[in-house]
Amino acid sequence: MKKILIVCALMLFGASIAYANDFQTFYNNGQNLYNTSQYTGAIVEFKKALRINYKDNSARIGLVNSYLARGTYYANSQNDYDRAANDFRSALFYLKYYPDDKEVNDSATAIATTTDNLDQCMNSRGQSKLPQERYNRGVVLRKNGDLPAGGYEFMQVIEGTDKNLQKKAYANVAEIMAVLDNTPKAIVYYQKAVAADPNNVSLRLNYARLLDKLHKDDLAVQEYNFVLSKSVGNTEVLTALEKIYLKKLATDSKNAQVYANLGAIYQKQKKYDEAITYYKEAEKLEPTSVTTRLNIGTLYQQKNDYASALSAYNSVLALYPNNLDANMYRAKALLDSGEKEEALKGFRKVLDIEPTNVEAKREMFDILKDTMTPEEMIKTMSADASVDKSTLEAMYDYALDLHKAKKLDSAITCYNEILKYDTNNAEIYANLALAYSEKKDYTKAQAILNTAKTKFPNSSAVKTALDTVNKAASENIYTEANTYFTNSEYQKALDAYLKIEPKPKDVLIAIAACYKGLDNIDKSIEYYKKAFALDKTNSDVAYYIGVLYAEKENWTSAKIYLQNALKLNPKNENADDLLATVVEQNNILLINKVIDKYNAKDYANALKIISQILTEDKNNAYAYYYRGLIYDAQNKPLQAINEYKQAYAHNHELILADYLIATAYDSLGQYANAYTYYKRFVTNSKTNDQYKQYSTTRLNDLKSYAPKK
Repeated sequence: MKKILIVCALMLFGASIAYANDFQTFYNNGQNLYNTSQYTGAIVEFKKALRINYKDNSARIGLVNSYLARGTYYANSQNDYDRAANDFRSALFYLKYYPDDKEVNDSATAIATTTDNLDQCMNSRGQSKLPQERYNRGVVLRKNGDLPAGGYEFMQVIEGTDKNLQKKAYANVAEIMAVLDNTPKAIVYYQKAVAADPNNVSLRLNYARLLDKLHKDDLAVQEYNFVLSKSVGNTEVLTALEKIYLKKLATDSKNAQVYANLGAIYQKQKKYDEAITYYKEAEKLEPTSVTTRLNIGTLYQQKNDYASALSAYNSVLALYPNNLDANMYRAKALLDSGEKEEALKGFRKVLDIEPTNVEAKREMFDILKDTMTPEEMIKTMSADASVDKSTLEAMYDYALDLHKAKKLDSAITCYNEILKYDTNNAEIYANLALAYSEKKDYTKAQAILNTAKTKFPNSSAVKTALDTVNKAASENIYTEANTYFTNSEYQKALDAYLKIEPKPKDVLIAIAACYKGLDNIDKSIEYYKKAFALDKTNSDVAYYIGVLYAEKENWTSAKIYLQNALKLNPKNENADDLLATVVEQNNILLINKVIDKYNAKDYANALKIISQILTEDKNNAYAYYYRGLIYDAQNKPLQAINEYKQAYAHNHELILADYLIATAYDSLGQYANAYTYYKRFVTNSKTNDQYKQYSTTRLNDLKSYAPKK
C-alpha cells in the first residue's frame, strides 16, 4: 500500500477571542502537545476546549490536525490501518459534519485528501462500504467511545439510500452531537430523526430531554406529551412537565391553562388533592373551560366518587348537551356506579352524536350481552354492522368471548356473520376453523383453512391454525384407532392409522402391529422398517423386525436385526434369547451350503463358510467335522485329525469322528493311535454297518498295538 500523505487541514492559530481561563488552558495544552508530536494528548485537550465552546474554530482545527497527524503516524509508521482509518473518520467528522456550512466549504481540499486517505486504509483492510456494514461499524465505534468516528460512519448511512438504516443513523448522530455539546447540530438531527421515525418513543424522549436542558419549554412539552401518550404514567416525563409548568407559573400566575395542566399532571401522579387545588384555580381564572370541568370529573371518577363526577359532567352538558367527551365520560361513570340502564342510554346518546364511535359501541354491546341471548346479540350486532362496518371490531371480540367460553355453535354463527361483511381478515377464518375443530368437525375445519390458505398464502395465523387442526385430527384418529386395536379389530385400526398425516414413529409402529395382527408379515416388516428409519436408536423396533424375519425363516436378516437390537440395548433379553436360536438356525443353513460345496469339491469356498460359522459359534461341532473332511480330501491328515477331535469334543454324538481319526492315524502309520480310536468307535457305535465292520477288522489286524494291561 502506498504511504498515506500527512494533511494539515488548516494552520493552527491562537484563539482570537478571550475565553474563560479553562478554555484557554485546554487550548494551549492541546497546541503544545501537538507541536511536540504528542497527538493523543493533544486530542484530549482540544476536545476539552470544544466542550467549553463548541463554536471555537481554532480548537476544532487543532483537533482535526491532531487526528490527521496521529492517523498518518499509525498508517505510515505502524502499518495499523484500522486505527489510522478511525482517526481519519474522526477528522472528517469535525471537518465535514460538526461545523457550519461555511467552515465546511473552506475545508474542501482537506476533506478530499482525508477521504482519499481513509479509502486507502479501508481498502487495505477490506472494509465494506455497504450501508449495513457502515451502520454496524458506527455502532461498534460509538460503543467503544470513539464518537466522532462512529458519527462519520452514521453520516455515510444517512447519505445513502437505505431508509430503515437512515432512521436509526439520524438518531445516533443526534445523540452524538448532543454528547459533544454541539446543541444546534443535535437539534437539527433530532428533528430529522423524528421526521423519519415519528413513533419512536425513546427517540422522542431523548429529544425532549435535550430541549428541556436548553430551556426550549414549549417544544419540550410537545415531545414530552407525545411520550406520555405512549407510556401512560411515565414518572420521568410527569416530573419534567411539572417542573416546566411550575416555572411558567412563577412568571405567569394568572394563566388558567398552566393551572389546568399542573392539575392534569398531579392527577396522573395520583396526587388528587393537589390536582383539585390547581383545577379550582384554573376554574377561577377561566370559569367556562370545558376541559377543566371534564378533568375534574375524571379525577372524581378515579376516586370512585361517582356523584361528584356526574355533577361535573352534568354541569358541562347543561351548557353543551352534545359535547361528545362529556356524554362519554358520564356514561362510563354511570356504568362504573352500577347504573347499567342509564349508562346504556348514555352510550346511545354518544352514538347519536357520533354513530361510528367504536368505544361507545363496545361499551353498549358489553351491557347488552348480559341481557340478551347470544343469538339475539349476534343479530343486533350484525344489523348494526350492515350500516357501520366499525361494529365488526366489537362483534369479533364478542365472537372470541363466545369461543373462549366454549359456546362453539354461537361462536361459529358469529364468525360467519362477520365474514358476510369482512372477508379480508385471515384471523376470522383461522378462529372459525378452530371452533369447528373443537367440535371435532375436522373435515369442515380443514376445508375452511385450505380455502384461507389460498386466499392468505403468507398468513401465520392460518398456518398455525392448520397445524393445530391437523394435529387434533390426527390425535382423534389415533385415539379411535387405538380403541379398535385394543379390541383386536385390526383392519379398522389399520384403516384409521393410515389416515394420519404425517405419520410419526408411533403411528408407523401401530400400522406394523396391525399388519402383524392380519398375518401380513411383509407389510408389517415394511412399516417397522419405516419406524426404525425415523429412530435408529430404538432397540425394540429392531427386535420386532428380527422376530418377523425369524417367522419367515429368513435367518440371515433376522440375525442382522437382532444383533442391531442388542447393540442398541445390551440388556434386551428378548433379543438375546431369540438371537441364539436364529444363529443356530442360520448355521444349519450354512452347514448345508458347506455340504454342497464339499460335494462339489469347492473346498476353498466351503472353508470360507466354515470360518464364518465358527466366528459366531465357536462350539459348532459340524463346522469342525466338515473342515476335517475337507482337510482329509486335501490329504492333510494331521489337520483333519485336529478338526475331528474338536468336532467330537463339542458333540459326543458325532462318533463317526473317531472312525475318521482312526483311519487318518492308520494312513500315517500311527497304529497305536489308530487302534485307540478304532476301539472307541467300535465301543460307542450301536450300528453294525460297514464302518464298524471295517473297524473291527482293523482292530484284529492291529491287536499287537493294543495298550498293555
